[in-house]
Amino acid sequence: GGGGGGAIEKAKRLNYKLKDAKDWKGILRQVEINLDIFNEVNIATALHRLAKIARDSNEKTKILRDPRLASLETKAQENLKLFTPQQLSNSAWACATLSYNSMPLLRGIEQQALLKLEKFNSQD
Repeated sequence: GGGGGGAIEKAKRLNYKLKDAKDWKGILRQVEINLDIFNEVNIATALHRLAKIARDSNEKTKILRDPRLASLETKAQENLKLFTPQQLSNSAWACATLSYNSMPLLRGIEQQALLKLEKFNSQD
């Protein structure tokens, strides 16, 4: 398939790689290699997985110091308008869990959450 279909398939494959990554280095490696094709699903998945791994390990400081996290944040800011309420919630949770206090990203999440407030449900 051409056009958008190919992009969706690439994003799906990328999401499997993000979910299967054994550690934070594997996730940030995907950020490094594939950031240009990350869509909003991939961005939210990467942030969420990084936070889960950080929560369950003592490697939070290493994750926060890695420059690839800043690249992921920039990509997130560029795509926040596309985030669903679930992705906004997961990303906010990830920032809190990582102690990632990026005010531009958090303000962007807040702004989009307020715009999409009526679309949130109890699961978000």
